[in-house]
Amino acid sequence: MSEPLPDGSRRPLNRSEMHNLDSVLANGVRLYRQDNINSSGYSESLSQPFEFEGKVFVPGPTAHWKTTLDGMAALAKARRLEPRGAQLSYVRFLADFPVSQVGNFWDDVLLSSRPEEKQYVVQTSTRAIQRCILMTTDPGDLVLDPTGGSAAFR
Repeated sequence: MSEPLPDGSRRPLNRSEMHNLDSVLANGVRLYRQDNINSSGYSESLSQPFEFEGKVFVPGPTAHWKTTLDGMAALAKARRLEPRGAQLSYVRFLADFPVSQVGNFWDDVLLSSRPEEKQYVVQTSTRAIQRCILMTTDPGDLVLDPTGGSAAFR
């Protein structure tokens, strides 16, 4: 993971910064990672050399750029390209795809103990089944239970 600094320069995060991302982000830093800008397969128009920062990059004999040469120029102008060794990479910012932390820990549904008595060797708690149905259906939807409630497949 790297970061463009307010002055436009880029550098990798150090170990301390990785463990304290909130303070890094509070300083106006935009986190990003390098991503592949090549696709497999030769293409007459997309497998052409591309010059970036005075160096010529070639996708390879069995690869092509994921965009046209005009698209590559637009990415370069937008500072979305970055050398990675002998190859060119795409700069993908964390903010390009806003995400939020998913709270998926179900502490009220335990695997080893359940409030109801177990009747089958393989049995999921009623609370877990109820939650799954509520997450994936709307009131009034039909729900198919191909196991007839047994949860056993033969």
